[in-house]
Amino acid sequence: MWRDFSRKKAVLGLAIFVIIVVLIWWTNIIPILNQRHQEYKVLSGIDKLKEAYRNDTYGGATPEETLKMFTEAFKVGDLNLASKYFIPEKQSEYLAKMQNWVKLGKVEEIVSLLSRAKWSGDSNTNQDQMDVWNSGKELEVSVFFFQNENSKKWKLMGM
Repeated sequence: MWRDFSRKKAVLGLAIFVIIVVLIWWTNIIPILNQRHQEYKVLSGIDKLKEAYRNDTYGGATPEETLKMFTEAFKVGDLNLASKYFIPEKQSEYLAKMQNWVKLGKVEEIVSLLSRAKWSGDSNTNQDQMDVWNSGKELEVSVFFFQNENSKKWKLMGM
């Protein structure tokens, strides 16, 4: 009698398991859950980025001042400080780039290049750009800036 009960219990358990697996497969619940998880990660990342901008106090009152602050920190080897002059989402990327520039012995070359950056005029927006031209009037590098609306500080976006 107990064997029949155990067998019935095992068959019932297996049947329930099969039904659950079929329901999950049939309703595509796993892709739906995965999509919801991905949406959560994106929204969480956006919230963290907004918080980083709210708390960010690095940068100058003008693009020129920010570039000067960046080059001074970079020149003396304070790469962590130098990276803070970039927009929050680019800080780790440029920290790695600067570490590579140091390894390659390019610090003086980059500082010299950036010292020749010229602002082209008043853009009246929260984005701006400074350019470096060579003697042949060819563009060598553009430096892009963004004004943090929270702190009103100018940040480097890229170069």
